[in-house]
Amino acid sequence: MRFGQGHGRPVLVGALALFAIASAGCDHKGSEARVDPNLFPADYKSKVLKVLQTSITDRSSFFGAAISAPVLKPFGNENRYVVCVRLSGSKPGEKTAIFFGGEVTQFVDAAQDACKGAAYEPFTELERR
Repeated sequence: MRFGQGHGRPVLVGALALFAIASAGCDHKGSEARVDPNLFPADYKSKVLKVLQTSITDRSSFFGAAISAPVLKPFGNENRYVVCVRLSGSKPGEKTAIFFGGEVTQFVDAAQDACKGAAYEPFTELERR
């Protein structure tokens, strides 16, 4: 009997079956769930609160603090939800929380005019901490 007659086919079928089983668990780029970068941050106050509690050690800044509702603003070449925070205390100033996919990804000093015209409301949740 010559090599390849009758014996090669079961090996090939077996190899293809193993490949199919092995690749079934692999991630394919088309099956990845995409995050909406501009998902509205419905619980923005609690997310900003968490960032402030871990990033600011001077708790006096929390009293009299104010926060704005999320607003979609230009950020680079795209738009992102931005929340403005006004702090008092020993280091008063404005900060911006920038959201991606409903999560705070940046919390930085507000750039010039970044919070111009922001509709602030008391951030009393911060004072209770």
